Amino acid sequence: MVKKSLRILIVDNDANLRTTLFDILKIKGYAPISVSQGKEALVKVAEEIPAVALIDLKLVQLGGSLSVVTSSVLLSLWSEKVHFFTP
Repeated sequence: MVKKSLRILIVDNDANLRTTLFDILKIKGYAPISVSQGKEALVKVAEEIPAVALIDLKLVQLGGSLSVVTSSVLLSLWSEKVHFFTP
């Protein structure tokens, strides 16, 4: 059985979406971590490795391909299987 106290990193520049996801995950018993920028995400991952990351691949601050590079760096820290979900 999966422990519900898993840390889940939310990376999105949309404050409303970030807050909504954070609140839902918290209510469900997870330990969400919320940041608005890719650079902040890299710092958070260095501090505490989350089990899951929900990343907006179109972050304005990073601009297109750089957000994919940041995502790749984040994902390289996990040895588990990785899935990309896009709208």
